[in-house]
Amino acid sequence: MSFVHNRRRIPARYGIVLGAIVLGSFAYAVITAKILLWVWGLFAVLSVGISVFVVYLFYRLVRAVERIASEQ
Repeated sequence: MSFVHNRRRIPARYGIVLGAIVLGSFAYAVITAKILLWVWGLFAVLSVGISVFVVYLFYRLVRAVERIASEQ
């Protein structure tokens, strides 16, 4: 069986920019004394991200099953 390895790499600058945004928002939360609101917002963003990732994995599963079914 042949596998195609399609490795897409995310550039490091995206991680740096994301880290700067999170750090900046945390600094703002500390200055305005709204830490709990920041934690809640971070939790909400992470929840949405995990949900999108799970839907993506389900999409890949459906595509794989369809491809296997069409090969038979």
